[in-house]
Amino acid sequence: MKILYLLRKTPDSLIKEMIIKQGQENDITLVLIQEARAGSVPDGLPGRVLAIEDSECSVAEGMGIKTIGFQDLLMLIFNNDRVLCI
Repeated sequence: MKILYLLRKTPDSLIKEMIIKQGQENDITLVLIQEARAGSVPDGLPGRVLAIEDSECSVAEGMGIKTIGFQDLLMLIFNNDRVLCI
């Protein structure tokens, strides 16, 4: 199953644990939006991490996090089985 997480802010430990557990059996993609920071990405996550280029997301380009536009985000939403906004 393909699961898309839209992270608006840093998730708490319970949400991080859920993402890591779901990532063991599913195709996970995280998109950092709004106040999310690159530090909010759980260690060991078996998935992609992306960031919206026009949001207030503070992502260092040197961290290897690809930025996407809103059109790409819309395609991700339609191409995933589940979309969770946290």
